[in-house]
Amino acid sequence: MQCQKIAEKLKQNLPSVSTERREAQPLREERDPFTFLRIAALNIREAREDLKYIGCYHACRENDMSLMYRAVRQDVRMQYAGIMDGSELWSMALIALSGNDHELFQIMFPANFKYSNRKNILHRVMNRLLIALYYGEEKSGREAIRDAEAFLRQKHPQAELLTVRYLCALWNSKTDCLPSLLTDICAAERRSSFLLEEFADSTNTALEKTVSFFAHGLFALAQHCLSPEEFQNIPLPEDRGFLKEYEEYRRTAFSSVNTERSAEPFIRFSGDASWLNQVPDALPKTVLRADADGDIFIDYEDHYEKLFTYLLHSPSFQKKYQNRDVCWAAKWDTFDHFLNQYHAGDEKKRFYGRGLLYYALANPDLNARYRVSHFLLEHGAEVLPLEKEFDGPFHYLFRQKYHDIPRTKALCEELLRHGADPNQAGTRNLLPVDDMIRMQYSEKELKPLYDLWLSLPDLELNLRTFGGRRPIDLAREYGRKELAGRLEKRMEHISATGS
Repeated sequence: MQCQKIAEKLKQNLPSVSTERREAQPLREERDPFTFLRIAALNIREAREDLKYIGCYHACRENDMSLMYRAVRQDVRMQYAGIMDGSELWSMALIALSGNDHELFQIMFPANFKYSNRKNILHRVMNRLLIALYYGEEKSGREAIRDAEAFLRQKHPQAELLTVRYLCALWNSKTDCLPSLLTDICAAERRSSFLLEEFADSTNTALEKTVSFFAHGLFALAQHCLSPEEFQNIPLPEDRGFLKEYEEYRRTAFSSVNTERSAEPFIRFSGDASWLNQVPDALPKTVLRADADGDIFIDYEDHYEKLFTYLLHSPSFQKKYQNRDVCWAAKWDTFDHFLNQYHAGDEKKRFYGRGLLYYALANPDLNARYRVSHFLLEHGAEVLPLEKEFDGPFHYLFRQKYHDIPRTKALCEELLRHGADPNQAGTRNLLPVDDMIRMQYSEKELKPLYDLWLSLPDLELNLRTFGGRRPIDLAREYGRKELAGRLEKRMEHISATGS
């Protein structure tokens, strides 16, 4: 009876329950290699929209919970692939556990994960509690519990308070209250659109009100944290949103040595969308970065570059994208493939408003970046700043996350010989040295670039960003003590001598 009711409600609230339509998922098209990642991520998010609910519908209608199980696993992996907001991470981790996808949980939340958002206490508390519980870290667990207790003393929506209470009870092994808390969470979840927005696709919160993947994830977390004996003694929650048939299947699948059926996707994309089938296997570990305020967030640019660098080796992905313009090869492919695409005179042309050199400077493959850039400079590529963005070649080079510093220095020297301006005021009035300061390398590693830059005559050091900061201010802000000291001496010398 419960399965039948859930299937009926999902059919009412889903735009479509057709798997055939989803398999032939239409794709948004984008040919500019720089904006491609954003569009490709959007294609991923649109392909997985409502996927777990469609799987739930078919599982309930056909009385085959393996369909829901496979859909949950595929859905959450594609959601993580197309992630746009770090605040989603803890909710995705729970959905991953509702499909027994511990590998994905560990990709999203590696041990000693330090995601921090001071502006949202719920996300901070949930992240810390989940990591401490999952990995059994006593020290971080005690700290997480202190944060949670402070959270519980404050005024928050009921669903959030109940969730934090559940996690605290699980940490303290108070198993007798877990079923009632889960039942209350399911009921509160139906009343709280705020919490539902963490889990439901787009604004369709009616779907999560029908079946609570959130509650299933919390229950699966208890299975991971407790001994088999403790977990077996916990009765299933009594709520219409908690699908008991699925829970029985999930527990069986969790203990099964046969993992082959777990990996089988619910949807097989076809045609131009077939590259989406490789996405669940291409997921990079979460990489973090700190902002100027000290908050720590997911490095989305690094996430997408790693994801699509992996996909570039997929035959279905290559079939659709590899034989595009030569700028595509300069930005995303190898030196050899670039040469296959290149024709004499291409280095003088503009592609989507940029010269080929700008694509090469942003290639995430280090060997391709340096070899293609040197090739283009030798053939007379222009080094003028971009007309619309104001950025010059040094901005593009220094903004890449990964470098071979000696080769980056050699490339800078070649750019300088070809007339690239080290004082170009780029977007937001940022000088190249400002971007150098933000590079994620130690001062010891950056010393060759410091030496090169500070050897340049007529180096601009007083231009302020739109935020009012000079290079020396940014150096101090980012803890570049050696560079700040050298800049200060240089500025004092200029002030004293006028040169």
